[in-house]
Amino acid sequence: MHDRTRRLTEVRVFVASPSDVPEERYRIEFVVKQLNQGLARRLGLTIALQGWEHVAPNVGRPQDVIFQQMPPEDWDIFIGVLWLRFGAETGEIDPQTKQPYRSGTEEEFKAAYRQHQADHTGWPKVMVYRCIRNPENNLYYAQTENHTQFERVTKFFENCKPDGEHPMYVVSYNHFEEFERHIRNHLEKYLEEFVKTLPPAPPKPDDEILPPISPLPVVDRELERNLFRKILKGETTVRGLVIHSRGQGGWGKSVLLQMFEKECAACQSPPTEVFSFDPSDTGANWLSIMDRTARKLGVEHFPRYMSVRATTYSKESREQAEDDQEIYTPSADAVGEQREELGETASVVRIRSSYDGERSESTHVDMTKIFLQELESFPQPLQVVWLVDAVDWIDRDTRDWLIKIFGRIYRGTLTKVILVAAGRDSLYYHPSWKGKVEEIDVCRFEKKAIPELLLHFGFIDRIDGVEKLCELIADDLFQKTNGKPLDICTHLQSRRDKKD
Repeated sequence: MHDRTRRLTEVRVFVASPSDVPEERYRIEFVVKQLNQGLARRLGLTIALQGWEHVAPNVGRPQDVIFQQMPPEDWDIFIGVLWLRFGAETGEIDPQTKQPYRSGTEEEFKAAYRQHQADHTGWPKVMVYRCIRNPENNLYYAQTENHTQFERVTKFFENCKPDGEHPMYVVSYNHFEEFERHIRNHLEKYLEEFVKTLPPAPPKPDDEILPPISPLPVVDRELERNLFRKILKGETTVRGLVIHSRGQGGWGKSVLLQMFEKECAACQSPPTEVFSFDPSDTGANWLSIMDRTARKLGVEHFPRYMSVRATTYSKESREQAEDDQEIYTPSADAVGEQREELGETASVVRIRSSYDGERSESTHVDMTKIFLQELESFPQPLQVVWLVDAVDWIDRDTRDWLIKIFGRIYRGTLTKVILVAAGRDSLYYHPSWKGKVEEIDVCRFEKKAIPELLLHFGFIDRIDGVEKLCELIADDLFQKTNGKPLDICTHLQSRRDKKD
């Protein structure tokens, strides 16, 4: 039986595929990261992604090593993806068909399928996806050997039919974006179903039950808030901020962005439109940032952008792009232009885009240029503020796009955009940006802020005359929380509520 007593909050997802679908594996990883920050976290779950990449080398038949470290009986969800290749034989005989396993993917699939049949709880869930993109221009398919590979793929899916060896429902897809949408929807469905199978959580001792955390009091953040006020009022040349916390979470980055958002709402001169994006929750990317801005400001002010947007990303053009697959190699001029946009002197290495299968890099750059040109030509006085939280969870293409926007801010070609990006990583910070883009390291509270916190939570009614008491409390708080603002506030609030 499927063991529901082990690590109840963990959902183990095993991914199996041959070598010709690397982008799909990346998309699965990206979706899982977002779900772990969004829906899974809200449900009290965490997704543990498993596959051959996570296996430590050891002696033995490779597939046995994988199964030893990731036993099929522990899988909660199996994801299989096939396109043109099926893989190489594993050296093991299928006990049911008495035929050799044709690939590791097949052996992994059958292990999951048989586990599902043997376990009458309906777990693990077995999800199989078939890519149906035109294979004619694929280098794998062009080799004679791989015609045999494709025949094995075809045979596998024939056996998925109602009268086959392993009947099941298979989802087909054409484009990466379509595949990512399917994976997200199906994982969300099974996460919600998984929660219903868990036994009730045992009650916690009273001293472990904490009330909801109050908003972080405005203490020890005046430096950052004053800087942002000056940016809004045009009293500084700075138009961009990179916020991080030395890789740590829970130190107030998101709260600081919320403070910035309130400052924007209070700003009347010049008129300010603020847009907040949290990729970990909404899946925001470079296109959604521009789309949402254009809709809010009025699409009539962005006619060229909306035209290119509709044409380039229509279903027909995506299918045509797939039929006319070409490898895009940036020219020397294009590389030089990219360096200039970034304000860099070092060489630029192009990171593989997560949308490469659906549009060319040149289209990406043109769309951004058109949007920014029309934004800069907006007829009324205006400044647009983009607050992007959790940049660690954005796709690679959007990360590269944000860096380019910072580069444009540095060059002074954007006068109506203020960009603030916050995450556990520093994202990217170039010394040449100094003066137009500032980097903020959100670190621990200083102990001098503790008296204000104690006053805020009602532990003291004045600061003067109780300095020694505040110092003792501050030492105790820092020892218990390492100075993390949200932990300090949670601790103080819980003590206050118990006292009340």
